[in-house]
Amino acid sequence: MLSAILWDSPFILNDIMKKFFKPLLPSLIATAVIGVLWLFKGPSDQELLANAAKAVDFHPWSGWWSPSFLGGASQAPGLTTLLTYLFMKPFLALFGTILGAKLAVLTAVFLGGVGVSALLREWTGSESAAWMGAVAYVLGPQMAQRVAGNEHLPVVFSMVFAPWILWGIQRLKASSSWRNSTLLAVLGAGMALAFTKLAVVFAPLVLLFLLVVWPDANGRGAFLKGLGRAFLIFLPLAVVVLLPTLREMQWLALFQFDPFAAWQQNFSLKSVLSWLDRSNLLQQGMPVGFVADQGGFYVGVVTLVVGLLAWRKAVAQERSEGVADPLLLPLKAVFGMLLLVSWLSEGPRSIAQGMLEFLKNASGAPDLSIPLFWIMSVVQCMILWKIWPDHPRRNAARVAALLVYLVVPGFRLLELLPFAHDIRAPWSVWQAGGSLAVALLFGIGAALLCAPRDGVVKASGILPLALVLLLAIDFAPYLARYVSGDLPPGTYPSFEQTCTALKQAPDTGGVYPLSGRYFYLQIPSLTGKPIEQEAFNSYFGLSWRRALQNSTMASADSIRGALSLMGCGYVFLDKQDPNTPKELQQGMRSLFPVVSENPYFVILANPDSLYPGFLARDFVALPPRSQMAQAGLQLLQNNLVTVEMNGIDPTAPGFAGMAKGTNQIELQASYRGKSGQPFGKIPPEAVSRGEGNLSFRLPQEASGWLITTTSFHPDWVATLDGKPMEIHKAESALLSVYVPRGGEVTFRFVAPLWYSLCLVLGGLAWVIGLGALVWLGSPSSPQSLRRQWLAA
Repeated sequence: MLSAILWDSPFILNDIMKKFFKPLLPSLIATAVIGVLWLFKGPSDQELLANAAKAVDFHPWSGWWSPSFLGGASQAPGLTTLLTYLFMKPFLALFGTILGAKLAVLTAVFLGGVGVSALLREWTGSESAAWMGAVAYVLGPQMAQRVAGNEHLPVVFSMVFAPWILWGIQRLKASSSWRNSTLLAVLGAGMALAFTKLAVVFAPLVLLFLLVVWPDANGRGAFLKGLGRAFLIFLPLAVVVLLPTLREMQWLALFQFDPFAAWQQNFSLKSVLSWLDRSNLLQQGMPVGFVADQGGFYVGVVTLVVGLLAWRKAVAQERSEGVADPLLLPLKAVFGMLLLVSWLSEGPRSIAQGMLEFLKNASGAPDLSIPLFWIMSVVQCMILWKIWPDHPRRNAARVAALLVYLVVPGFRLLELLPFAHDIRAPWSVWQAGGSLAVALLFGIGAALLCAPRDGVVKASGILPLALVLLLAIDFAPYLARYVSGDLPPGTYPSFEQTCTALKQAPDTGGVYPLSGRYFYLQIPSLTGKPIEQEAFNSYFGLSWRRALQNSTMASADSIRGALSLMGCGYVFLDKQDPNTPKELQQGMRSLFPVVSENPYFVILANPDSLYPGFLARDFVALPPRSQMAQAGLQLLQNNLVTVEMNGIDPTAPGFAGMAKGTNQIELQASYRGKSGQPFGKIPPEAVSRGEGNLSFRLPQEASGWLITTTSFHPDWVATLDGKPMEIHKAESALLSVYVPRGGEVTFRFVAPLWYSLCLVLGGLAWVIGLGALVWLGSPSSPQSLRRQWLAA
């Protein structure tokens, strides 16, 4: 027996290498290449550290409230990137913030490449297409942009699942078993929980792929049954988990304070020329909006030429031999994917409108741009004409399809989907699907082009390697981002020194950062002090808090008043940030004293901070949801606070007036031209704080409105010595109660029980789903169950 084992070992090892390691090798090598370039590069001013900071702070299972950002907020909206943050957490814990985040990203990139390899192997049966497509995905422009350009990590993690979902569909077509239905549901739920918006915009590409691989009449019933089972399994894995976000959305700022329409126009594909516009060379000299490389719509000369030549070769072979190459249909399908994502990425305008806008602004473009623009316009229309499937009245359908493609703004149709109505960046469609289509096009096209023909035996693999090398050269401006774009030397060490000084500073409140560079989002984790605003994803803040923040910069008095109300004890100035005007920095310096300064950053102190809360006697009553933050700041100078309430009692102690109309306030005669009683700041030692609770110990003689610097939320509850109290919104944004006498006032954030139930049910569904995939497919499972699990 021993001799038999020794004899068979080399062959067994060879089988293992071929089956498992060899398919992983191309993706591993490509990932290692970008890892060597990027892994030890210093941090940049973009989103890597912002995502890491959010991942560290994310913990809804231990309490749904986080005080770290934007004055505090529910963590339910973070469920839309749940899987991204959970995946990052162990890497951050083991390797630290920067190295850990990068290792997590590189792992995701590697898995994405493996997914493309698995998809192409399952779909086309071509090993050449599989390995070349995997390399193209890892080295692609969109991957470089999202990994090293702006380091948008949830996009990267969702891109991992895109090829695997299509692979799961192909597996389900081959066998519509419970195993494959569960597998597809797990992959779809993974993308939905990695970044929900990317999963939504990927849905049209999934529908197109379903049409491409749609089985004939014999297998259609089983396939539909398998898809139905996958959808039912998907519901507890993803939809149930995301239900709390639906409730929270009604209170979030989202984009109501931002130029949403302008963002949609800017963050979209500008012209058909973008397919060939390598690093914006063809649109230089045009208005700022025409910056093709920022969206990463580059298909590339190499990829496009390879795809078109492969198509020509396959068609010529079909005509001469009467048999179509099996790669021809997938090649046409991928061209269709490119057209679909381009159509949707145009945003609120149609392709025809985009063409007209391009021509109106093309006077400053290079001379070559206009001819190439018309060539690409014709080429895209010809591709759509040629790939249209053969059926009765084919030409009429082609004409209709061309009209829809050119005239109808597809993105407007996409916005009708759930979770899609507030997508500010139409180029997200390209992030999710365009990058995948480019990789598939290169992989299939190169494999078809390199295949032997007419009995000629291929001498070596030099041609595929040469094509991959040409592809890498073509992508070079994007790959260069892995070695460029880090912060100027000394910036990040100075930031860490500043955070050390902030951590040691007295606990007089949170930090108001003024910077457009995202690394400052680490301030809560490095100092223990929350930050009041963020340029990263402030749309996840509560709308009323955002309204108060927006009222800050009206005047010097409003700056002091608003920062004091919001409990900001410090101001963080990024002195060398190009997005923070020097005039603004000087203005803030004139208002607050300097606590700490180095060549890169300065910390200012706000001695008037009302953190963590204060008592006010005199108030103005406002109707609920009145949003009169600016008026409240003006009254603050006279020691008057605004309180939102349903009923108004003019005899209440301290009643100073009420709202009149939409933006006016009518004061009582006794308060006109006079100030109310001074505020009574609560000393920090009289307050106990937690992530979801606040406790104020007030002297017995105290009475009036207890106003905290924490954001109001409908899920806060309050008690006075254990007895329930009514919660009010003060100063349009803050948590408050009326205290008739002193005692211990306790605030607790109590999210609905069904929030936690959804999280538990979702977690249980994932355990069952993953457990079933592992156990029921193994020899240790009962044979009868295994047969049912694997049966089509």
